[in-house]
Amino acid sequence: MSESRARVLVRERSGGHCEVRLYAVCQGQATNWQHRKNRSQHGGWSASNGIHVCGSGTTGCHGCITENPAASAERGWTVWSWQEPAETAALLHTVHYGHAYVLLDDAGCYALAPWPEHPVGHPDDLPVPRFPVTARVRKGACISGKVRYRNRNAAMGAIDTTRQRSLRAFGVEPQPLYPYRCPICGGWHMTHHQPRPQRLTGEAS
Repeated sequence: MSESRARVLVRERSGGHCEVRLYAVCQGQATNWQHRKNRSQHGGWSASNGIHVCGSGTTGCHGCITENPAASAERGWTVWSWQEPAETAALLHTVHYGHAYVLLDDAGCYALAPWPEHPVGHPDDLPVPRFPVTARVRKGACISGKVRYRNRNAAMGAIDTTRQRSLRAFGVEPQPLYPYRCPICGGWHMTHHQPRPQRLTGEAS
């Protein structure tokens, strides 16, 4: 399969959204291809060997996969050299099932797979990665790559603006967004995952 064809199939499967969606890390929009089996391990360009992720090698979900190789292999985001991507389930966020273990095929489709017997856990339970201090951060952004808001009210205002734009553009209610306090920068970001309760000290709402 050609690289361009593989990229098209994976993008159609993801709908342009990150397929990993790690809590407090995910940037939402998928911008990078993640080889599950490295090309150095004879992992080719195929829909089963690629997942659509946000960030880069040092930011977002792509960065978290890079920083957590063992945990990523357990969840099928990467596979070992002796494994076949099409036969190895991956814990992905899908349109139909939300976060679920699925088997990917080379047609750009997926099928539900049994939850593994070993205790892997939900992707939200992965530790927040410690990104290298050399990572570039644009003005007004966290080192995770997300836009940083000074407080909860500012984040809520941005969420409302995003919702209104989506309603005007598409005429449908968008996927809910939630504000959360970032453990990396201390600011506020938006996420599609409903955050768990957080104990905050000294934060004016």
